[in-house]
Amino acid sequence: MPRPERRDRGDEFMFNPDHYLNDPAVLAMNLEERGAYSTLLFGIWKMPEPGVVQNDDVILAALARATADEWGRVKPRVLAAFDSEGRPGWIVQRRMVETHKRQTRNVERMREQGRMGAVTRWAATEKMAKLWPSHSERGTGYGVRGKDKTPHPTPAASKDRGNAVCVIPCKGAEAGVPIYQSEVARIAAKLPTVDVMGELKKIVLWCAANPKRKKTARGVMRFVTAWMMRAQHDSTKRPKARRRSDADYIASNLVGHGE
Repeated sequence: MPRPERRDRGDEFMFNPDHYLNDPAVLAMNLEERGAYSTLLFGIWKMPEPGVVQNDDVILAALARATADEWGRVKPRVLAAFDSEGRPGWIVQRRMVETHKRQTRNVERMREQGRMGAVTRWAATEKMAKLWPSHSERGTGYGVRGKDKTPHPTPAASKDRGNAVCVIPCKGAEAGVPIYQSEVARIAAKLPTVDVMGELKKIVLWCAANPKRKKTARGVMRFVTAWMMRAQHDSTKRPKARRRSDADYIASNLVGHGE
């Protein structure tokens, strides 16, 4: 018997002991006939059409691993367990045919479930909103397109993006990286506790005060995103309790004691 996790695979032979032991044809067999019948079942399962084989003594004897004389002795009782009338010239083990069909359906069902699961997982990752558009989408003039590494031209600010509210200084670009009003609105929606304009001004001042630590045009967006996330984290932290001075401590202990 195959293990439970492999029973639904179409290439695994399913052997039902109850069907085998309760089959009237099997109950009528002697020990030699049952051995030939069991071996024949294994061979028929490996046929191109599992459960169906030509009614040829040479083929059947080979599948049963029996000599011609041995097959001649067991043939009548063994073939009684097969259907030889539905398809002339062939013998059919109907339970085996149905079992193989069921296993094939199970394999197709599991394959389809795996495919749908992969689609669902991929769709879930696509639903994750990005705080900033990609570098090429922003059009800073330093992205690359395709294998030819052709730089993107820097487009003029469109109406839907709005005018630039500030410019972040960066290495290799005298004009810097512009931040548009639409991006400010998107950040404010994602990080409601952050003063976006105030933090952008801090970033500009920090870049001016640290010229050697300025980012490249490609790294500016990562730097700004990390800055905003840190500001969001700092704004949600609980303030530390103020330590009381000795005078406050003494005054609080004297309350109610006759002072």
